[in-house]
Amino acid sequence: MSTTQPIPPGEPADAPARGPAPRRSPAGVRAQFYGQPLIVLGIVVGCVLILAWVVVAALGNIGSPGSGSSGRGVSRTSSSNVWIGRRRLRLELRGTEAEWREWAAEKLRVTTAKATAADAKKRAKAAPGDEPLPQPKISLMACDRRTLTADDVAALARPLGWQVTSEDANREIWLSRDAA
Repeated sequence: MSTTQPIPPGEPADAPARGPAPRRSPAGVRAQFYGQPLIVLGIVVGCVLILAWVVVAALGNIGSPGSGSSGRGVSRTSSSNVWIGRRRLRLELRGTEAEWREWAAEKLRVTTAKATAADAKKRAKAAPGDEPLPQPKISLMACDRRTLTADDVAALARPLGWQVTSEDANREIWLSRDAA
């Protein structure tokens, strides 16, 4: 019994012999067999982690530019840069200046309350010999104040005990708490 096949017509006689493929290395075969589930598991876990990151980023705006905290005592107002709910969609499409003023006032109330509570908590934990904590700062993102100027935001923040400290080229308006 021959392990080689006859040479088909038209091929030179010195062509490499046709026959079965050589056997693979046992170690390579075992590595492929045992590695397959690990690769599939890695792909599934990776997809789940990416999906979780996208969901968290969409709901909490984590990991995107201009999100979260920007240092000691800094909070941002918006968690709505990525995810737009129905109310904000209606506001973006047909919102009047009065509706935007109400939206910004609500965002300021919530954010200043959170920033004040976080600042009070930090100050309560601070030891007497620690360096003094800076006054808390917040920013009002452009997506939360479309039709409002810095002066409009200052008028909304003044009753809450906050003042506008700077404006960042139509992106953010920074506010800090009045010194008490």
